[in-house]
Amino acid sequence: MLMTAVVVSASALMLWMGGTVLLLSCLWVLPSLFVVLPGFRPNWVWGFLRGDQGVGGTLRIGLTLAGGVWWLLAAGFSLPPALLDALFLVGGLVLVALFNASRHLAMSVVEELVLCALLSAVCVSGLLLLLYLFTRS
Repeated sequence: MLMTAVVVSASALMLWMGGTVLLLSCLWVLPSLFVVLPGFRPNWVWGFLRGDQGVGGTLRIGLTLAGGVWWLLAAGFSLPPALLDALFLVGGLVLVALFNASRHLAMSVVEELVLCALLSAVCVSGLLLLLYLFTRS
C-alpha cells in the first residue's frame, strides 16, 4: 500500500511539473484571442471559452459551480454518475476559459508561473479524484 502511494505521488508530481511547463510555454507562444471578426457574433459558450468574462468572471463562474456541487453533496443529495461526469467536463471547460482569460492580461513571469502551476495542480487533482472515484470498490 505504501509503495502504491509513493508511485502515485511521484507520478502526480511529475505530471504537475510537466503540465506547468506545458501551460507556461502555451501562454508564451499562443497569440491573444482579441481578434474580432466583422459580422461574427459568438454565442455565450464560445465567448466563455475565449475568456471574454476575464479572470474574475471566469473564477466567479467556476467557484459558483464548485460551491453548488459542494452544497448539494454536503446536504446529502446523491448525484447520478452521468451528472458527475458532466460536472467534471464543465470544470475542465472552466480551466480552459481561465487559461484563455489569463492570456489577455499583462503579467510578469512570476505571475505567469504561479498561474500555470495552480492550473496544473487543479488538473492533476481532478485526475487523481477521477482515479479515486473509478478505483474505489
